[in-house]
Amino acid sequence: MFKRSRLYNFVVDPAAGAGGGGQGAGAGDGGQGAGGSGAAGAGEGGTGNWLPDDLAGNQALSKFENAGALAKSYLELETYRGSSIRIPDAESGAEDMDTFHKSLMEKVPGLMRVPNAEDPEAVAQIRRQMGAPENSDGYTMPQIDTKGVDMDMTLANQFKGVAAKHGLTQAQFEGVIADITAANVETAIENRGVSDNDHAALKAEWGGAYDQRMSQLVNFAKATKAPSELVDVLSAGHPQSSTAKWLYSLMAQFSGDGQGTQFNIPEQGQIMTPAQAGEKINAILRNKEHPSKHPGMPGHKEAAAHLRSLYKLKYPDQGGTGPATVGTGGGVEFTNQ
Repeated sequence: MFKRSRLYNFVVDPAAGAGGGGQGAGAGDGGQGAGGSGAAGAGEGGTGNWLPDDLAGNQALSKFENAGALAKSYLELETYRGSSIRIPDAESGAEDMDTFHKSLMEKVPGLMRVPNAEDPEAVAQIRRQMGAPENSDGYTMPQIDTKGVDMDMTLANQFKGVAAKHGLTQAQFEGVIADITAANVETAIENRGVSDNDHAALKAEWGGAYDQRMSQLVNFAKATKAPSELVDVLSAGHPQSSTAKWLYSLMAQFSGDGQGTQFNIPEQGQIMTPAQAGEKINAILRNKEHPSKHPGMPGHKEAAAHLRSLYKLKYPDQGGTGPATVGTGGGVEFTNQ
């Protein structure tokens, strides 16, 4: 007849950790018995004694306390293997490589495959993934601060076709347009400053005659069928000073040939420039007998008024007064400019 302790050890479930050390396998007073410390009760101790003899000494398996822990680890491994991606080896073909790349990019969003540089479609696909539009219509112009400069963006819009041809992304397109436009704005501001200074110098040189001469230049340009661009610049009052002076000298030659009337160039009544007025003033002041110097002489009042008008032409921004020296004939003599 089997002893009770042997029968218990034989039918116990190994996964539950054979033996129930608390109850004890032997009869008597309920002491420790064989369950908690015997071979069948070794499951809780993590010694690997629940394994068959040929595996009991395996270090890799010794960390499992029981069959349930080993089964759980196995299922986790199977789950991992199911979600893993096999890396193709050197003997894999193009199809295997494509499958690998596709699986990898599905598992890791944001990855992109380096395309074959000799495959235009593959390169185009990557560029589209990076933000390149399908065609030139897909580009939008960036908002650019032109600092008050009226910029012609015709060329910038034409650049869309170039950008599409070379696969630029929207960000790259905006960067190129912004940089080029910013450089053009700075150049325009610089040129405008130079133009403003040049224009101011011309106004100072022509003085009170400026408006009259500019009007005559516009009439002269139109009458001689000058290019429309030149007429527009003259009409706007912003020609280069060298161009304006050259045109005026050319116009004066026509006037000297008796053709001035057809260009609306009056032979009389031309307003003098500051330099011309200075010459007249100096001539008057050198003339000791000029009526402006003798209050009792006939015509003194008119001569004095004429001299004052010359002062205003000489120094239009100073109300008819300006730097002067004492002349030999009395009165004030202006330096000829």
